[in-house]
Amino acid sequence: VINICNLKLEDKKTRNYKYLFIQYLARTYFDLGDYENLKATCERFESELSKIKNLKSAKRIKNAFGNPIKYYESYLSADFKDCKEQYKRLIDDGIILNNKLQKIAAYYLYAIACYKLGELEEAKTHFTIIVNEAPLLCYCETAKNYINAIDNNQEFDLEKRSIEIDPNYEIP
Repeated sequence: VINICNLKLEDKKTRNYKYLFIQYLARTYFDLGDYENLKATCERFESELSKIKNLKSAKRIKNAFGNPIKYYESYLSADFKDCKEQYKRLIDDGIILNNKLQKIAAYYLYAIACYKLGELEEAKTHFTIIVNEAPLLCYCETAKNYINAIDNNQEFDLEKRSIEIDPNYEIP
């Protein structure tokens, strides 16, 4: 995903989708626990957004799908209450229910925020939804780890996973 997003961000033909690719990069770094690259990606998103002259367009892009960049920025600054609020509205209003992947991703980010706030039963409820509704998604295994930690009164946190990035990667 990192290689593909980087290639797409360099490609002039896909420049209209650069915000989407930056969000994919941010999500990947978050899922990997690579908070250094996550921070740099969030800064890149804000930098690109600041170049938009039409404030209405910038606001629309920024708030698309619950603004995951805002979530990650809040997460990096340990403002887990704000993280929770970012996705609570989406979940409560049913905004993301039409797309299963977006729904599961929203539940995942919401559950992590609840977990970080010590709201373990609410976190467990949403992690359980992920396990039951999306057993084949990458979020399932991590959700199971969180549930196990909650059940055993243990601490769980994503550990940084390293990954090699091939700058010469080509999309077949």
